[in-house]
Amino acid sequence: MDRYIGQQAMTVAKLSVMDERIIAAFETDHPSEVIQPIAETIRMETGASCKFETSATATYNH
Repeated sequence: MDRYIGQQAMTVAKLSVMDERIIAAFETDHPSEVIQPIAETIRMETGASCKFETSATATYNH
């Protein structure tokens, strides 16, 4: 079960890292305004309880 959960988490992370909207959001003044709705969609579609996006300067908890 732990391995399955880990694989699911990695899949979600890979999907996020490849999302051009999320990548571009980190270049804006208010990235969370762009990231939040995207992260919420990913969270709902995957059944995750929360999601984190991280850049070199900040971490966003969704």
